[in-house]
Amino acid sequence: MKLTFNLIQELVNLVQTYSEEKQGQVSLESFILWLNREELFKKEADSRRYFRRGSASSIAELPEAASHTAADPDHANPADVHLTLLLHQLSKHFKLYLKKVLLDSDLVSMDGHMFLSVLSETESLRKMELIRANFSETPSGIEVIKRLLRKGFIEEFDDPDDGRSKRVRITSKGKAEYQKTLPPIRKVIEVLAGRLTHEKKIQLVSLMDGLNDFHADLHEQAKSLTLDQLLETCRSEQSATQE
Repeated sequence: MKLTFNLIQELVNLVQTYSEEKQGQVSLESFILWLNREELFKKEADSRRYFRRGSASSIAELPEAASHTAADPDHANPADVHLTLLLHQLSKHFKLYLKKVLLDSDLVSMDGHMFLSVLSETESLRKMELIRANFSETPSGIEVIKRLLRKGFIEEFDDPDDGRSKRVRITSKGKAEYQKTLPPIRKVIEVLAGRLTHEKKIQLVSLMDGLNDFHADLHEQAKSLTLDQLLETCRSEQSATQE
């Protein structure tokens, strides 16, 4: 009975921590992903072993990233290097598979698809709202909007609340094109997930969700911060996580 009570108490504490981090935006599914990620982080901190690229050997007892870079600022943490390489390579694989979808579509890039995806879920958006929603740079985002306008996939109109601004909305032609690309893009998504089991996919999603949340929060600040300031922000977050 005491063991059960202790387990419930621990679970309550975890829910409270999770709720504070998410600032009230909570759900059961999100909590499960968060809890899974927390447990994986604990295991990683305990072992502190990282795998070399292309082999099953490990780099034993590496110091934590923050202390490693502070003591040796001229050399990157091997785990950070490995992670960056993997993310870069996966993006290349994704672009290769995506080309097969775009061959049969009037959309030039995945950005066009994502812009239509956002607009399909709302009545209309200001142009800058649409660009920010997709984490695009302003010049490239404007070019995507121009292409979609030329294709007739979206239309623009004066913002009734601000005469200086334009709003955009998806057209029936845009909805049809968006729906046409969904089935092949779903195939690309399945191919990209490879041979991972469902359990491993959940683990990976929980880890990547935390990484993406960090960069999403940092995105607007990053435009005005120097690289050293970004690094300091990252290290501060790492220190707070380890406390």
